[in-house]
Amino acid sequence: MLAAAPNATPVNIQEIRVRFFTNEETLLEALKTGAINSTAGLNEHLAEVASLSGYTVEESPLPRVFAIYLNQNKSDLLRDQSVRAALNVALDREAMITQVLNGYGTPAHGPVPEAFFSASSSSLKTATDTLAVAAQTLSEGGWEQTEEGTWQHIIDEATTTLAITIRTANSPLFEATARFIEESWSELGVVVNVELYEQSDLVQAVIRPRDYQALLFGADIGRSLDLYPFWHSAEREDPGLNVALYTNITTDKLLQDIRVTQDAETRDELLQQFEQEVTAEAPAIFLFNPSFVYVMKSGITSPPLTRMSRSSERFSSIADWYMDESRVWSIFAD
Repeated sequence: MLAAAPNATPVNIQEIRVRFFTNEETLLEALKTGAINSTAGLNEHLAEVASLSGYTVEESPLPRVFAIYLNQNKSDLLRDQSVRAALNVALDREAMITQVLNGYGTPAHGPVPEAFFSASSSSLKTATDTLAVAAQTLSEGGWEQTEEGTWQHIIDEATTTLAITIRTANSPLFEATARFIEESWSELGVVVNVELYEQSDLVQAVIRPRDYQALLFGADIGRSLDLYPFWHSAEREDPGLNVALYTNITTDKLLQDIRVTQDAETRDELLQQFEQEVTAEAPAIFLFNPSFVYVMKSGITSPPLTRMSRSSERFSSIADWYMDESRVWSIFAD
């Protein structure tokens, strides 16, 4: 390992050694002791890593959208526009990112990752995302709050309580996100139940048969922003990825045009029209776009991480990485 000095000169890295660890705890310990000098994969310990001296933390947005996909075929109350709107504005996305991602992410208000599309969801953000606005939205939609704080409405001549079950993967990221949502919606007065599944069970027993009211899931869209598999009506049934079961003739045509359009400006316009159409109908509640985080020992310099679609792309500029090398006057050398 090369050492840094005040009068250091840069040298390219001649050798890279890759080590593997069974869990984040041993990986973090190796970083602390100097056994390694750079790493990704410390998602659960980023707060501790950020507090360590002698390290820098690089981050890059990923083309992934985490959202709650609403299956309106499984729940009459989710067909109510006021319910979907209230559930959406009741979530403080900035607080969610701080609590769940240690701040390494950006709020999502639409299906297109903002960092990969300049005209994306920032324009969809409003300054009124509060529980008070959510409660007002429900009241205006005909819902009445009981003395216990829950909400009720008559649907198909039956009194219905606003209750929703979220199904998601049994992993630290998804569980933490689900618990944040549960707490937020419960504070609004919604009865919330969270069900966690192992990944294989979630796919086979929940996603494939579309057996959920609300599915907390992440879509890896890719740098090309091909949204067709996730939103075209032809992809509603298994093995399609349209888990919101979204159907819209207008957006179907837009998605088809986006795929074949070569002109960048025209494609951006089509993407913007698509996003506006989807967010207006609210088939999903968009949450955040996570960032890829890479920790490096101070003294290692690399080009900024930009528009990555895979974590392995952090090495695409490895030839330009360098470390500081101490320079010693020859009279002091042996």
